[in-house]
Amino acid sequence: MSALIEVTLSWLLQNFKHRDDKLFVKGPAFAHHPKPTLSVTSPDCGETDAQLAVAYTADGLGAHPELTWTAPAAVQDQVREWLLVSEDPDAPLPTPIAHGCVANCPLLLMSLMSSCACAGLAAVCGQG
Repeated sequence: MSALIEVTLSWLLQNFKHRDDKLFVKGPAFAHHPKPTLSVTSPDCGETDAQLAVAYTADGLGAHPELTWTAPAAVQDQVREWLLVSEDPDAPLPTPIAHGCVANCPLLLMSLMSSCACAGLAAVCGQG
């Protein structure tokens, strides 16, 4: 039944515009950072527009992919801790979907292992 509701909402809201305006990074805390200042990469996600492996979706294991980030030299001295928020502005809903949030990451932490690898499930997630 939930799949039917999801498909129906997707169809009804497919032309809804300006979801990007509601992203977390468009809030007042980021007013002084009009452009992204952090580079995030993931070997699990692939190149831009690549299809995410099923293991990293709600239809699979719901695992989070490996993430690695670097801050530009201009802001490295200002960082006290990391807050990672994963949002999906392309979801056909009025507001972006928050897929995950990781808070209080120590300053020296610059990557997160895939939850598949952490759980010893690398082969299941297509990493092995």
